[in-house]
Amino acid sequence: MNRVSVDIGGTFTDVVGLDERTGDVRYGKSLSTPGELTTGVMQGVASMGLPVEDVQLFIHGSTVVINAILERKGARAALVTTKGFRDVYEIGRINRPESFNPRFRKHRPLIPREMVFELSERVLADGTIHAPFDDHEADQLARQIAANSPVAVLAAKRALRNGAGLTLAAALDVEDDGRVFISAVDQEAGQKAIDWIRGIVAEPEVGVIYTGKVVKTADFGAFVNFLGSRDGLVHISELTQGRVAKTTDVVKVGDAVKVKVLGFDDRGKVKLSMRVVDQETGADISEQVGPKGGPRRERTDAAD
Repeated sequence: MNRVSVDIGGTFTDVVGLDERTGDVRYGKSLSTPGELTTGVMQGVASMGLPVEDVQLFIHGSTVVINAILERKGARAALVTTKGFRDVYEIGRINRPESFNPRFRKHRPLIPREMVFELSERVLADGTIHAPFDDHEADQLARQIAANSPVAVLAAKRALRNGAGLTLAAALDVEDDGRVFISAVDQEAGQKAIDWIRGIVAEPEVGVIYTGKVVKTADFGAFVNFLGSRDGLVHISELTQGRVAKTTDVVKVGDAVKVKVLGFDDRGKVKLSMRVVDQETGADISEQVGPKGGPRRERTDAAD
């Protein structure tokens, strides 16, 4: 197994490689490439003559990140935190390193207060979920953040896995050409970030089946959140086969359902149907159920 360690500096990128089988240590050096830092890294690795496909462990250090923090030249970022903790980042420890210096001033936060946002979720000290994370609220917040034009979004949430607290975090970098780069602590956090982005930019397609959640019920039907922050209406006649007396006889708020996009009304609102989707398999059963009012019947010629 080969190990590689890299440090990206403002001028040079230094690389050290270790072949664990032989104990051979190799060194590489290349010019840093500020426009695309990975280019300098790959050039440094190539200069050692160590095959990239044989590298099993990659350790990355970045002096340019430290420089960006010290010089405050980093990307404009937004920070999302638990509701009620917006000011904790700026307050810090409330200590005063120079108690008798009347001119002492605390360091300015790297992220200004107007770029710190809150979400209504809370996990207690023992790991108990006091207020669950709301994906729908998160999607709405994403649009609010986007209006402030950040280049990077830092988001963290605490969840329970096998009874233990786990912090999931991802950083998003948006290039001028629209490309989005995601850095995450693990694959799960990365996938959540991908799904989050897709939910923001995706548009519903007529005829496509989506999995959603009932967010509101009314006498005339149910509103379902099915694509990011996008909601649609399942009319009471599209909830299931046959006549439905009350919407809540079929669905309740919080229910996970499968819906098919039927189209859009005059105001651009999405029209959905549960009736034409098998709620267990997610299969389109339009042909089997036929139009509203009952199953489709085969036409037969009258003999009389």
